[in-house]
Amino acid sequence: MIKVAKTTVNSTGSQQIPKWVHSSADLWSSNQISDNDFLQSVQYLISSGIIHV
Repeated sequence: MIKVAKTTVNSTGSQQIPKWVHSSADLWSSNQISDNDFLQSVQYLISSGIIHV
């Protein structure tokens, strides 16, 4: 389980997930980057309003 800290959201409408986030997810799923590194990608998506939790 990964805990995500509260984040301020900058809602700018509909956006696509950046390619670098896809790359981070691939690396994380094969244990090539840490949970913390991947979590930073998730926090970016939340703070950018791309995903909502």
